[in-house]
Formats: sequence, C-alpha cells, structure tokens
Amino acid sequence: MNEKYTPKLIDIKILYTVNSLNELGYFPNNHGVLKILKGEVDTESKAFTNLITFQTLVSYNSKKLSRIILLLVRYKYLEKKYDKNTDDLYLKISEKGKIYLQDYLSKHHPIFKKHQKINNPTIVKIEG
Repeated sequence: MNEKYTPKLIDIKILYTVNSLNELGYFPNNHGVLKILKGEVDTESKAFTNLITFQTLVSYNSKKLSRIILLLVRYKYLEKKYDKNTDDLYLKISEKGKIYLQDYLSKHHPIFKKHQKINNPTIVKIEG
C-alpha cells in the first residue's frame, strides 16, 4: 500500500472535528462525527453546535463518511481508542493527524461554510 496520502478538505473537516472533540475529552465514533458535520442536533450533539465544522457537510451520507474515516485511519491520521465502559472503539486524532492539521491551519484560515439542507416539499398546491 502506498503510504503517501494528502488529505482533502473533507478530511480536514473530519480531522478538525475529531481533534476539537478530543481536546474537550470526547471521542466520537463515525456516527458522532457524521452528526456534527451534518448538523444533526440531539442530546449528544447539541453541546457541540458551536464547533466551526458543525453543519458543514450536510450532503454526505454515513456510508461515504465511514469510508473516508477508514482511509484516515489506514493512513494513520486517525486512531481508534477503546472504551471499556461501552466495549467499543472511538476516534482519536493521531500525532501525524495533529501535525498535518496544525500545518494546514497555519497556512489556511479555517473557513468552513455552514450549509442548510433544503428539503424539497413533498406536498404542494399548484394553481391552474
């Protein structure tokens, strides 16, 4: 496997989200990252609506995001962290991921545009 991979903007959003949560002592799973990036508010995610990556990837589905996260784990930008209380694995930014993210942020101002997901109406009244 080629050990060279350059993260794209989507990857940066994921790394930024995981890093921000890790700095607060939280470790998300794939679905937790998806909730934040899609802007889904529930009892778990409502505390993180102030993250600058919140609601910046409304069009991504969980399958696509999971593949990207797997890629970031494979290339060692993210690691898995075991929680004995839930007997499950969660995401942690690796040292390589931190270095890459810090380098990226030093060269680019992190402007992550929030997107509103617009649902087409399912029932409309049409005159004429």
